[in-house]
Amino acid sequence: MIPEDTLANAEATMWSVLGMDQNDPTSWSPITEKADGLITNINRGLVEHFGLQSPELLARCTSAFYKVQEQLAQKNPGAFHCQNSQAEAIWTLSVFPISNDWDYINGHVDGGFRPTKVFPGSFCVSSLTYLGSGAAQGGGTLIWSGSHRKLLQEAIQDSDRYHLLTDFKNLQQRFGLGEPIELMPD
Repeated sequence: MIPEDTLANAEATMWSVLGMDQNDPTSWSPITEKADGLITNINRGLVEHFGLQSPELLARCTSAFYKVQEQLAQKNPGAFHCQNSQAEAIWTLSVFPISNDWDYINGHVDGGFRPTKVFPGSFCVSSLTYLGSGAAQGGGTLIWSGSHRKLLQEAIQDSDRYHLLTDFKNLQQRFGLGEPIELMPD
């Protein structure tokens, strides 16, 4: 869906944005703690950028990507509430090696930080594009298989309590979702 040269350009741009040299691990440290549009979690080796508008990063949203987005939006057209159908910015998460024991942050509903109604449903396109390879417990993401069904059931049973996505907090503890499955870059 995304050409290799597009991914290579995006990866090179990401290293440039970080001000680091991919081939020189000594340039990776120390991780900047604060900067405009930047959030870091030093203990987890994470650097997040919100709202990057680099053409090289936006290029990963190919015509095939938008075709899939359009197909998904047709399933529930009333739920699509983005002002623009095409990406205006990219959120990035860069993960660096750390010496701490591996652990994961509690589960959350993607987009749950926005005041979005649970019903009739929300539609926000979120996709993961890994620009590099990885190993187990090395920067992938976690999912709780079937969690969307459990959360929908809870929302239907108690619609007054679960009116907004932000009402779903501490998912793993409250809803008995079990252990997550780790998705890793290939």
